[in-house]
Amino acid sequence: MVKRMKWLLAALCIASGAIAATTVKQEASLEVGRRAYEASEYPKAIQALQAAAVADPQNGDVQLLLAKSYLELQQHDPAIKSAEKAVAIDPQNSIYHEWLGRAYGEKADHASWFSAISLAKKTRKEFETAVQLDAKNYSARQVLIEFDCSAPGMVGGGEEKAWPQIKQLAEMDVAEGHFAAGNCRRQKKDFAKADEEFAKALESTQSHQS
Repeated sequence: MVKRMKWLLAALCIASGAIAATTVKQEASLEVGRRAYEASEYPKAIQALQAAAVADPQNGDVQLLLAKSYLELQQHDPAIKSAEKAVAIDPQNSIYHEWLGRAYGEKADHASWFSAISLAKKTRKEFETAVQLDAKNYSARQVLIEFDCSAPGMVGGGEEKAWPQIKQLAEMDVAEGHFAAGNCRRQKKDFAKADEEFAKALESTQSHQS
């Protein structure tokens, strides 16, 4: 009985050691990938992140960073695939939806007219979902507003949709609201008004910091 207990304890120690080693390797691959991404070494980041994804296929942050890395290399299809995996892992994550929208949008900019329409609709849907999941995801609100100010109604855009979003954003953060308004005016080629809004955004930011 004693010998059997010793054997079981030894087996458990070996198993726990293997699990710990695997976890360390996963974290190391993710950290290597993150550092490479931040250093703009995107092929290196992808290589490390792919290893991390194999080791931990349910890690949405790995898939998000993969999507970002692919986008930097203009590799739209793998970027979309990684972003879709991130959303599948955690459908309630606002940032995942935002970046899936960005991936769709990047591909739409390089697609044929017919394909671009479908991709543009998907882009707006993901941006809108991101905002619905987290009202304070300001970057998602900004890209949704930019989409509505620049895209035609046939793909879901329209300036009339943007201004309520700008108003809501300004109520939460004045500088963000002015920046969104300026970006919207820029999309409409009203550069004088855009510059005025951007100046107000800067003034508001500086006032908040002082």
